[in-house]
Amino acid sequence: MVSYASGAGSLAQLEVNEFLSLTRTSYLGLPQSQRELGTAMTTVLNVANDDTKQSHIAVVPSSSKDEGTATLGAPAFASTIKTGLYPLLLVMPVCTFLVVSTFNDSEIRRRLYSSPARTVSLEAQQMLTCGAFGLLVCVAYTAVTFLLMMLARVSLDGLTIMNVGLSFVSLLTYTFMAIACGFLLGSADFNEMATNGFVNVFALLVMFTSGMSFPVDMMPDPMITIGKLLPGWWFCTSIDQVFGIGTAASTGVNIGLWASSIGLVALFGVTFICLGLTFGRIRRTRPTLASPATTQLAK
Repeated sequence: MVSYASGAGSLAQLEVNEFLSLTRTSYLGLPQSQRELGTAMTTVLNVANDDTKQSHIAVVPSSSKDEGTATLGAPAFASTIKTGLYPLLLVMPVCTFLVVSTFNDSEIRRRLYSSPARTVSLEAQQMLTCGAFGLLVCVAYTAVTFLLMMLARVSLDGLTIMNVGLSFVSLLTYTFMAIACGFLLGSADFNEMATNGFVNVFALLVMFTSGMSFPVDMMPDPMITIGKLLPGWWFCTSIDQVFGIGTAASTGVNIGLWASSIGLVALFGVTFICLGLTFGRIRRTRPTLASPATTQLAK
């Protein structure tokens, strides 16, 4: 027994309805004097049997077995690299902040200020340490991108040493910008809660206005305007210029525009570093920050 609500029952109902519809059409098509229900049903069954004997299913081979994925290599790689925009801006500033804030501890800070080493040299060493960590993160992220593409059996057609190398440079520059942002937060003496809140809001704002989350043609003009004031937009634009996709679909690959876009991302990083050095200088010139214990004794 088969339920009328099952798949087999529904298919049987469709077949019966189709047969009755064809029978009605055949009945109306007969001459007025020859209209008989049995004749119409016989005609429909004969036509159905003839069609069954003559119909064949043909399998046409495709000209290329990987035709559907042959052009997916470059867009897939570019999209995956762009996806790193949010986690990098979420993690790297926090990691850098933890390093810088550790050296900003009052006890450690007094020892560093009393040593013969220059403060600028110490801050440069902190940035180099965080930069080395950022380089390792970029290498690992690029390697994971290729691994995911291989596991998904995505063709690597369209990927060359040049466009992969330029994409890596874009990713590295963006990572250094995120590190510079963390350096600014640590130098400004933010607490951990304020840093986490700022980084989450800033990373979400950059992600939603960068063109990575939504197609650019679907974004309203105010959102695009805000995006162009943030580093995420120029990071995604630099990736598009390398592969000639997205915002560069009409112009194609353009190394000059890539250089200008990634230069703006680097400019954001330089600005963050300069602001961090400024706040650090202000903090060192304030007695309450340089030697709080001495100030309390003086009082």
